[in-house]
Amino acid sequence: MHYWDGTAEPSLSVLNGRNGNLIEVRSVIWHGIVFVDLSGEARDHNDYIAPLERCLEQYDLDDMQPDHDARGRPVTAGFDVPCNWKTFTENDCTNGLRQLTVHDIYRFSPDIPRVDGSGTKRSFDIMDKHLLGYGYRFEDMARTYPEGPLPHLWRDGAPDCGFFLNLFPNFSISVMAHSIGAWCMMPDGADMTRMVTADFFRPEATTNERFRP
Repeated sequence: MHYWDGTAEPSLSVLNGRNGNLIEVRSVIWHGIVFVDLSGEARDHNDYIAPLERCLEQYDLDDMQPDHDARGRPVTAGFDVPCNWKTFTENDCTNGLRQLTVHDIYRFSPDIPRVDGSGTKRSFDIMDKHLLGYGYRFEDMARTYPEGPLPHLWRDGAPDCGFFLNLFPNFSISVMAHSIGAWCMMPDGADMTRMVTADFFRPEATTNERFRP
């Protein structure tokens, strides 16, 4: 990890006494994810994140950490999508139209989160202020999302449901029994979207011999 001046330890000495043009902005770190208020007009972070925390109240968010490499550094992935940010975000948000056309796994499994083989709805909707998504029962998706060897993230007992969520305006979350995936979508010009992702697990999960290929 390095700081804004490129060094491992923060220091203003590189300015040599000069007045810089840096402007302080409000930021909050939520379970390893940094939220930055560039405009200075964002709502209180606790109010913003509250719908997500209500939805995930059975998950032990305090005992999870990002995936990390052999040197202990957090593992993130980033890629660019040649598409307008708003168009990309609207298509990424929770909807049933893209499940069978985007995710290859659903071509091989008879189970998809929204409906059963006869087209009967079996998911439940999540709508809480600026949080939109849906949940599903793991028992309905056992052939698509089989139980793995990693420790689950629930506070008590065994997990029974997962979620696909979008927190307005550009934060997507997939919630499985043993992991939570987070995606942040950011505009990089009118025709480019920057996607940054990270996966979160119990601390002991990444030491499991079956975790790595």
